[in-house]
Amino acid sequence: MLKHFKTFLLILLPFTFAVNAHAQNTNFKSFSIDYSNTLDGTATGYGKWYFAKDKRRVEQAFYGNQYMQGRKNVAIIRLDKQVMWELDSDLKIYTERSLHPKGSSAMAQDIKNHGIEKPMGTLVGSEKIDGKIADKYVWSVSTQNPFKTTTQMTSYYVHDSMIPIRIKTDIQSNIMGNIKNGVGIMEFKNVQFNEPSAQLFEIPAGYKFIPNSKDFYKLSIRKVAQ
Repeated sequence: MLKHFKTFLLILLPFTFAVNAHAQNTNFKSFSIDYSNTLDGTATGYGKWYFAKDKRRVEQAFYGNQYMQGRKNVAIIRLDKQVMWELDSDLKIYTERSLHPKGSSAMAQDIKNHGIEKPMGTLVGSEKIDGKIADKYVWSVSTQNPFKTTTQMTSYYVHDSMIPIRIKTDIQSNIMGNIKNGVGIMEFKNVQFNEPSAQLFEIPAGYKFIPNSKDFYKLSIRKVAQ
């Protein structure tokens, strides 16, 4: 169950900063986009992104896992406030993660330092994705968190577009000498350029703040498992 949370976050942050170049464009337009994702070849969920100038919102529904079945994750990324909020709409609770350099992980900080003038990563060639020629960018980073995680992200952009149509994330974790590998793939479709409601990027009234993210996950997982 934890690998679903982990993959959700590992793909969430790369995508929001992978399109930073679009946000820096003087002709920037807010947009929404549908996506689906798989983990190790198994479909794990689907959802929608809302992307404004300095705000992001991602909604994901899960299936295929006894703990995550029917769960809906909501994350709001506020670059203007340097925070990310995760919400449980059923329990009406939320937690907060810092995007500030003093509070962010090495991975998040490395992501923030890229994608300003061009897609994040190194251009290594092109591939055909769904009949379209897409530029292929590769980016990798290692973190010395308790899981000693190495992440390599491969993003595919249709030429001259700063919005990816696919993101592949290869993850390797070393948990007390036990090596775990995982591959997450996100597919993006149905881009719509419109201005999302400002309320989508705010914490709804009546939500309780859970300071410790581990406590937040325990409450959410317990709710789903019941």
